[in-house]
Amino acid sequence: MPIKSTTSENVGTLICDTVAECSNGYIFLNDEEDGFRILWLSTAVIESDEHILLDPLQPCRQKIVPKRKDIIDLVDCSAEAIYTDLMDGYSYMSMDPSCQDEDVDEQLIIVSEGYLRIDALLSDILRRKKKMIYGSNESRISHLVPDYYYNLISIDGNRSAKLGIAFKNPSFGRSSSPQASPFKRQKIPASFAVLLTFDVIDQSYTETKWFQRSDSNHLQHWINQLATHSQMSSVHAGPYCISACNENTITKRTLQTHERNEDDDDNIHFQKWKRFVNQANSRSPKDVAMSSLYPFCDVFTNEAVTNCSPVTSISCRDFPLELAYETPHSS
Repeated sequence: MPIKSTTSENVGTLICDTVAECSNGYIFLNDEEDGFRILWLSTAVIESDEHILLDPLQPCRQKIVPKRKDIIDLVDCSAEAIYTDLMDGYSYMSMDPSCQDEDVDEQLIIVSEGYLRIDALLSDILRRKKKMIYGSNESRISHLVPDYYYNLISIDGNRSAKLGIAFKNPSFGRSSSPQASPFKRQKIPASFAVLLTFDVIDQSYTETKWFQRSDSNHLQHWINQLATHSQMSSVHAGPYCISACNENTITKRTLQTHERNEDDDDNIHFQKWKRFVNQANSRSPKDVAMSSLYPFCDVFTNEAVTNCSPVTSISCRDFPLELAYETPHSS
């Protein structure tokens, strides 16, 4: 995890000059509508002798080295610790003075805080893809970031984030060269989407797949579907459990998911998905469980909040533990 520098300016695209390897660390990403606030957390204080100085001349982990150095900015910590009494659940902003000298088990410590700017990442991508997006007419180039939607697909190894971004083509609808024949004018896609792997330490990225469409409707739904297909392909779930599955064809078809924690063999059952893969007009045999796409995670959503339904308990899929809420008895 990165250690924010207080003295020198970072070299190259590194967001810091020092990192710490932490076996009991976590990375937390909070979607804030134009990017992600990232918290690097630890359950133990990281001592200075655990710091590792980064070599700025070391090659980046991903293929593309960005021109922008501000895709991720380390910022001063904005979070405040809130302590909760184990007996009555009462929360307070500071620890009880009587407990100051006692060890607090598994206390989370914020090591660093940063912000991943999707608009900055997209801006760097557009700069590189000028010819693909704008064609040969340089006068159509816009320096404004177009409307976009994004999806965080997964985090691997606390450094690599798999992301999907869909955006309107900024040159779509602009007039072509008046000298060009209508038959020679190139058809310009109305929207693009890209799946990529992004390194949160050196800000490099690898574009894994590009998509394009003739309209720019429902971009949020489109990128969510592409992200779902990408994760299904990674874990061989749904139609991707069949080795003969044509990804280019299947990606264009809508697949529904549900967010209940369950171990459902139908998510990876060959016979269950064979017809869907082989017949273009067939319907999906079932909604795929998100828990099968992220087999090492418990899936929690805000569905209860949006539906205004009370939560009586929260259980873990692979661990015999349940958090139950007791309803106070009226006197």
